[in-house]
Amino acid sequence: MIKRKMCRNKTCFDNKKLKTPAEIVIHACALISFWADLYDAELQSKIMDSVKLVLSCAYKVLMQQARPAPPLLYAPPEATGDEEEEN
Repeated sequence: MIKRKMCRNKTCFDNKKLKTPAEIVIHACALISFWADLYDAELQSKIMDSVKLVLSCAYKVLMQQARPAPPLLYAPPEATGDEEEEN
């Protein structure tokens, strides 16, 4: 719950832009759970169950996505004998 509030606060008050689909889903769930307080207890529990379901599905999808390969590091160029001969 605290992470969702922090995400909402960063976006709303710190003018941080949402960059990934995961951030959009988390932000939407934060707003929906915030608005759920406006309804009676029965509807509020249904809304919160739905938010939990959406978040769990989003996390499962994110975990199944392949992680990008780390950038390849090129080996430093091999020193040729020319540099040593000049000195």
